[in-house]
Amino acid sequence: GSKVRVAPPGMDAKCIISARDPVQVTTEIFTDPPAPLPSGLATYSVYAHIVQDPVTVPSAVDLRVTLAPELVAQDYLPYLAIYAYDSTSGWAPLEAQEVNYQTRTFTGRDRGPRTYAVLGPEDYRPGPNAESRMRVAEVVPEQPAVPFMPEVPEVPEQAAPAPVSAPLVPAEPKTGRVSSPLVPSEPPDRPTVPESGVSATDPPPLAVAAAKADPTIRQGAITWGSSVKLQPPDMDGLIELRSDAPFGVRLVAYQNPPAPLPDGLAAFTEFVAADCQSPEESVNLKIHLRVAPEVCSADALEQLSLYALEANGTWMPLGELKRDPARRQFTAPDSKPRIYAVLGPAALRTQAPSPMAKIDVPRPQ
Repeated sequence: GSKVRVAPPGMDAKCIISARDPVQVTTEIFTDPPAPLPSGLATYSVYAHIVQDPVTVPSAVDLRVTLAPELVAQDYLPYLAIYAYDSTSGWAPLEAQEVNYQTRTFTGRDRGPRTYAVLGPEDYRPGPNAESRMRVAEVVPEQPAVPFMPEVPEVPEQAAPAPVSAPLVPAEPKTGRVSSPLVPSEPPDRPTVPESGVSATDPPPLAVAAAKADPTIRQGAITWGSSVKLQPPDMDGLIELRSDAPFGVRLVAYQNPPAPLPDGLAAFTEFVAADCQSPEESVNLKIHLRVAPEVCSADALEQLSLYALEANGTWMPLGELKRDPARRQFTAPDSKPRIYAVLGPAALRTQAPSPMAKIDVPRPQ
């Protein structure tokens, strides 16, 4: 289906995979990590590997994981977070997530299925004398180890960038819920907590751990609303988005094409993705992109078009295209969020587009 609910066995968790087209989803559970954990961290759950077929269909994953009291003391919940793993990015915490201390539940959102676990400082695991110490390893019946072989889709010579992990939530957290911290690379001293425990409304301790950034990918800030106008990071243009209901969105700019370009065509702008909260949201867009003067001559603009990347990896020109030669601007509407770029005959391009290229003319209105 296009909206699949799964419950990984041996894990108190629920996952909803929302895909743009029908997909088949299976889950695999491991008691050993697919790769070494970050220094100082330990797992507080098993490892849930979500497999989607076909992998090329854009999708979003909503996760909800509940930890039993014997796995971690209530006082230490603020120091835990949902982490995701893939062979490209390694282990990294989901960028935005929530924890409900009263129900001991972590919720988060990811862009595309990966491997997930709740990680935190290893010092906060139950002591060696606690009978519950081995619960994490015992939630799955003993069986031969299953080797983890991450699926890597075929990519062009310039590898496609990793999926964007962009859980989207309103800026103001709901009552009784706070944004989960990202666990530090070095575990802090055990916190001093009042006898009453952690308040469900108190903010968590400050703890930040950022994944290594890919210099070819630039992510904008997450914005929430029903009518949003955003400028792509370090690109000259504007993306307008409208919907009947509030939605979350961020723009992501790519230097390299996320899929092979049609034969004979080249990119005259960089690539920008409108990463929305959920593929099933009805969002209407208007895309404005400009081509820098050094990329091609003014005479070449008539042979360029604004393209969008289909779910099957095919680049298609957008209809209702409007060209503004004076502004070197290309404008077209779209009915669903995708990845966009201005493409044209490679022979017309005099220079590759630069992420810092700016045009000193008024911006689109």
